[in-house]
Amino acid sequence: MCGFVGFIGDTNDRDAVLDAMSTSIAHRGPDDQATFTDDYLALAFRRLSIIDLEGGSQPIFNADNTKLIVFNGEIYNYRELRTELEALGYRFRTNTDVETVLAGYEAYGWDVLTKLRGMWAFVIYDLETKELVGARDYFGIKPLYYYQPQAGKNPLLFGSEIKAFTKHPAFTAQVNTEVLGSYLNFGFVPGTDSMFAGVKKVPPGSYFTYVEGKLAFTRYHTHAFQADEAKMFDEWVDLIDITVKDSVKYHKISDVEVGSFLSSGIDSSYVAKLGNDIGDLRTFSVGYQEKQYSELPYAQAFAARYDLQNYAKEITGDEYFGIAEKVAYHLDEPLADPSCLSLYFVCKNAAEHVKVTLSGEGADELFAGYNPYRDGLRMDRYQRVPLALRKLAATVARMLPDRTLHKEFWIRGAKPLEERYFQAGNFIFESKELPSVLNVTNTVTPEQIVAPFYEGTEGADTVSRMQTIDLNVWMPGDILLKADKMSMANSLEARTPFLDIEILKLAQQIPARNKVSKESTKISLRAAARREIDDATAAKKKLGFPVPLRDWLRRDEYYRHVKEAFSGEAAAQYFNVAYLNKLLEDHRSGKQDTYRRIWAVYMFLLWHKQFIET
Repeated sequence: MCGFVGFIGDTNDRDAVLDAMSTSIAHRGPDDQATFTDDYLALAFRRLSIIDLEGGSQPIFNADNTKLIVFNGEIYNYRELRTELEALGYRFRTNTDVETVLAGYEAYGWDVLTKLRGMWAFVIYDLETKELVGARDYFGIKPLYYYQPQAGKNPLLFGSEIKAFTKHPAFTAQVNTEVLGSYLNFGFVPGTDSMFAGVKKVPPGSYFTYVEGKLAFTRYHTHAFQADEAKMFDEWVDLIDITVKDSVKYHKISDVEVGSFLSSGIDSSYVAKLGNDIGDLRTFSVGYQEKQYSELPYAQAFAARYDLQNYAKEITGDEYFGIAEKVAYHLDEPLADPSCLSLYFVCKNAAEHVKVTLSGEGADELFAGYNPYRDGLRMDRYQRVPLALRKLAATVARMLPDRTLHKEFWIRGAKPLEERYFQAGNFIFESKELPSVLNVTNTVTPEQIVAPFYEGTEGADTVSRMQTIDLNVWMPGDILLKADKMSMANSLEARTPFLDIEILKLAQQIPARNKVSKESTKISLRAAARREIDDATAAKKKLGFPVPLRDWLRRDEYYRHVKEAFSGEAAAQYFNVAYLNKLLEDHRSGKQDTYRRIWAVYMFLLWHKQFIET
């Protein structure tokens, strides 16, 4: 696990600029550093040593020193691929997975990506042709950003974190106001844009080429659900059992100790139990003094039941708010997910003991773990009712009191899926609210963001179409962003066994009726987990990493943090301050529960303070 930065194009004090860019991401790789420069490219690398501790320094060159690679991630099946390449005549200087990727690219071209099992963002540079190419993994587990101020011309900046760009003289940190409304909708910046004007993300499942100033992208993977109706429920459970165990085995491949996060839910518990069966591993948990929000008692009881070593940390409100600015810095972009700060603490806890942890991300998206998916089953049936009758029911429902049972269902039932479902996390600010809160024009609608991912899914069941949105929008924009940035902020590698290409291939075939039911979510995964862990844990409802933020924001000491931010110049520049303060006061008094909206604005302002004002 590592980080890299680079640029193409002339600049004064080239070496000093490259050194500053490298230093800004030192947390991603404190074990080793290296640079490469020629008359065209400047490249810096930071290493967190996990595989081939002695011989794995990067950049790594091919046999005739005409190509080099810098790589962030892990390839878990590199030994099999290495054997295949050796049979073709390739010889290796190191025992790293990285050299295998470079040799695979030489042997197979971009087809090598379909052979890889792991997570990655990398670039390969041809020293003779001056061609730069790169790729990002199927899911977007590892980040890769780029900045090209003028299309078709140098300079080009690229790297694992945006903060490195701020050290380059060609980069000016400015707010991308066109996506501010989308951020308030989703709680993150969706798609390939970022909150920095001009900075883009390489899309997940894509590779790029850069030749003579021209940047071109190709999608090599799309998430395509295609239900196999022939198999019975128990057959799916058998396949899940086999495939998840196999993935955990691969994800434990390492030359250093591997631990595991442990919450109270099925995903991390299942992974931790399977990982411990392979070999003793330490687990890491966090909770709060506010017991109604804390998962610690459940996690600790599970650890004791299965003889897992557990290291627990209780987070206080002072610690949570005290770390907020640092988290905003490490995220690179504002993120309105309150659990992000809690994740920082569990990563910090783990990094005191191990360099690698297993984590449960991806299970909800692949096996249908969010409650809205249950709604999708009902909607499939309801959509058979003539549209005219559904519109009539929606009209009547809008007249009913807000707390009327199933009111929202009748209203949403009159709309096509593309207009009613955008992400598992639900909106922070509704679109109709944006004119009241924003001082800038919102230019992108949620429908425009999700439309490309709905295309090509027509005819599929509603649950699978919802999963497609979450895999492409919610997961890379929120779940994987915080997982990478919070772990790497603590020089920790987080591995996600559920986000494995073999598990994806399996999950995409499971029919909706075997994913969710009226009573429960991810029913086939829970059935598989019951073979390894207790029924209570396997059946536990999803809590989503609860945080006492709702209560903390009603306490004077934490209310004042936000009040001060809402009174600053930046708040007045982008937002209707009177509206913000009403949200804050309504929440404090208990008139409304507005903490998610308050936190979204607050995190933007902390990000703005770190990167724009400073």
